[in-house]
Amino acid sequence: MTPAHRATFSFLLPTRDRVKDLTALLESIQRTTRHPERLEIVLGIDEDDAATRDLEWRGLNVRKTILPKGLTMGAMNNACYAASTGRYVMLMNDDMLLHTMDWDVCLENALAPVTDDIFLAHVNDLLFGEKLCCFPMLSRTFCDLAGGVCPDCYERYRIDDDIYNVFNLLAIAGHRRIFYFPEVVFEHLNFEAKGSGDKEYLYHKPTLDRDAKRFDERFGERKALAHALADHIEAARVRDIRAAREKVLGALPHSDACRHPGHPRRILTAAAGSSAVGARVTLGVVCSDLRRPHTQTCLSLIKANTSNYELVILDNANDPDFNHAREMNRLLEFSRNSQVVLLDDDVYVEPGWLEDMQAALTGNVGCVTPVHKDGIGRRSYAGVYVGLDDQGEHAHLLEAGDRPVPIPTLCSAVMLIDMARCGHLRFDEGCLKYFHDLDYGLQVWEAGSEVVCNTKVPVTHLGGATLKQGSVAASSFNDRDRQTFLSRWIDSGRLRRLRQDCWSRVPELDELYKLPERFEALLEPSALGGAAWKEEVAALAARQAEIPAMRTTFLAKMKAYMFRENAQATPAARAIMRWVWHLVLNGQNQNDELAGLKARISDLVDRWQAEDRRVVVYPAGAQTASLFRETRLLQANIVGLGDANQFLEGEDMWGRIVVSPASLMTVRPDVVLIASKGYQDEIWATLRPLLPESVELIRLFPGTTP
Repeated sequence: MTPAHRATFSFLLPTRDRVKDLTALLESIQRTTRHPERLEIVLGIDEDDAATRDLEWRGLNVRKTILPKGLTMGAMNNACYAASTGRYVMLMNDDMLLHTMDWDVCLENALAPVTDDIFLAHVNDLLFGEKLCCFPMLSRTFCDLAGGVCPDCYERYRIDDDIYNVFNLLAIAGHRRIFYFPEVVFEHLNFEAKGSGDKEYLYHKPTLDRDAKRFDERFGERKALAHALADHIEAARVRDIRAAREKVLGALPHSDACRHPGHPRRILTAAAGSSAVGARVTLGVVCSDLRRPHTQTCLSLIKANTSNYELVILDNANDPDFNHAREMNRLLEFSRNSQVVLLDDDVYVEPGWLEDMQAALTGNVGCVTPVHKDGIGRRSYAGVYVGLDDQGEHAHLLEAGDRPVPIPTLCSAVMLIDMARCGHLRFDEGCLKYFHDLDYGLQVWEAGSEVVCNTKVPVTHLGGATLKQGSVAASSFNDRDRQTFLSRWIDSGRLRRLRQDCWSRVPELDELYKLPERFEALLEPSALGGAAWKEEVAALAARQAEIPAMRTTFLAKMKAYMFRENAQATPAARAIMRWVWHLVLNGQNQNDELAGLKARISDLVDRWQAEDRRVVVYPAGAQTASLFRETRLLQANIVGLGDANQFLEGEDMWGRIVVSPASLMTVRPDVVLIASKGYQDEIWATLRPLLPESVELIRLFPGTTP
């Protein structure tokens, strides 16, 4: 306890003419508090409330502050706060009872490690529990930053919501400081018991409505406070790091004590020899729970198919504050081997996988990533393309030749790092879940080394094992991390400089990034029209269709063209641009194919409706989504979607449940429609043995064996 704080805890307790309830509360406080000498109870009493003003209590430090009649609850709380001295302050009501013995020791021990004093402690009121923080406990440091314990404007309600919202904003900013104590019970008695046994909170609706309006109006002020709290936390962290550094350096007795063979990092040039195949590797697997089946399969396959390695398992035990980039940086920091492999626990490796990546460490290559397959053997990744637009659009590349291919950047699900060339680089810990791997690959290029994708031995990457892709949580992380990436690479101009200064000298990447430039040149009025022009536009449209993120760039260039003066001055020019627009959206030769699909699906839907057929569409991917948008398919009686990705099983997509191949019959289909163009033969071969002959299995696209 510092001299400035005579108490550890201050209860701020506005009360009026409720001596009986207040007495019961004080009795419960006295009964449950181990160290009453560290607690003060500040009563806010209206000046005309003689009964409460005259109340005396022995055994507790009860302080009284006399208030003008008619103050808002917010103003009364702040008046109590001004009269308090505690390091920690809690907003309370007189309709409460404390039940948890030694609550003060429990909270003090839990809050002591929060040295920057920014937190919201939240106890169990047996009415709302974890859902709502009715009685917030805060620090004096927070109140000083906020200009008081709460806003004066609230008449009676929404004070707790206002404080809770600030800390939820702070959590979105990267600092989770809401601490809920379910076993510390401060019962709230403001309820009406229902016959069902439920409790209904009692409130005065007109007052609540007025306070709700004030709450909505204060959103901008709460955002500003969240920024101030984050600044305080981050500044305190910097001071703690500096103090620790001073302690370490201060303990050194002389200059010779600084020398250590592990300190230098060897950085090789392109002319230097590459790391040998078979070199000892530090192999780090990042997982959320070592016991999960896919993690066990991942580790078993590593053991069976890898040699000369040290295995490090980074099990975060479902830590809600887990930061993938930080954990990978820790592994890079302590590794003493010449190569490091980072691998997610939803990746399955095959014989020769590591040697194949090591063989690609030639010339100036500093980082290698393998081709990925998905859960049913389809190629799903051969590098990552990042657009130069201002949205951070990126997408997997799928083309892979017979040799290692330079790629703009990579996915960190599997990556091999040559520590001699790239050991000084680190993942951006400002990216909590996504974009840190894109950032790292770009750093490798920026540092003068190369990133390549090896093509001979693929790995299977299930994807979405830790956090389901497309979920609300995943979207939240993605949106936040996208802004970090945009700031570091797009807004700063670093990515464009990389394209101009580095990738322009790499033929594969130069050709890739020239595609939008070639397309833009074809939009010039002098170039429009002609058979050769149409063929070139169609070829570019087909190429960009393989890279979804590039489509955004193509469409942006078309929009820029169409807003030029006189760009579509003639009907012919408008018709040409409509043709190009549709071609970019649908790829080469998609007009005729789409018309054919619409007709085929329309016939199928008519037949299914007439025969009352139950339909499953397989798989639950982008092609299915496109068919739902472009055709009548949703008019059929679709009872489910099928997909081999085990992490989609049981999910609700487009209002239909996703089932695995082995579980297709649980939704009792009469028809299974294969909606994959590139893999329909493989899917047919997988599903046909699993389905009774009575279930019709239909290939949607032409050109395959019957």
